[in-house]
Amino acid sequence: MSIVYEEAENIYRITGEPGTPLASFQSFLIVDDKKVLVEPGPSAFIREIQEGLRKLGFTANSLSYIFPTHVPMDHAGGTGYPARLAPQAKIIVHQSGAKHLLLPHKLIEGAKRAYSASLPPVWATIIHDIINWTLKENTMAYGTYFIEKNMV
Repeated sequence: MSIVYEEAENIYRITGEPGTPLASFQSFLIVDDKKVLVEPGPSAFIREIQEGLRKLGFTANSLSYIFPTHVPMDHAGGTGYPARLAPQAKIIVHQSGAKHLLLPHKLIEGAKRAYSASLPPVWATIIHDIINWTLKENTMAYGTYFIEKNMV
């Protein structure tokens, strides 16, 4: 179950229910002409995101952008899930993080090293078809890339 808080006008925080393993994760939805999901979180958090969007009257198809601020698995490991549900959404990521979203095996290997080869269950699944995405440099912001999805 997700909890939704309005943090500021048109800025919402979606988090897991207190006392659950997902309570420590949070995503933000910025609602304007375009809707931006900031911090998609780990793969196990997708249900909370979907429920939070529903509570606010939206679906993943409402999203214009998905924006992981950086790519450790607890912040961006689940990026492929909302991306799959929102094929129209562009993913915005810093150039140093783009390679990890495009080649998630490096991200998984690093996390396994950090956690002694045993990933926390909420991080365990990553959609690997993000390897089929391509980078498009965003000329509006230095060092930031859009990732365009080439999914079937």
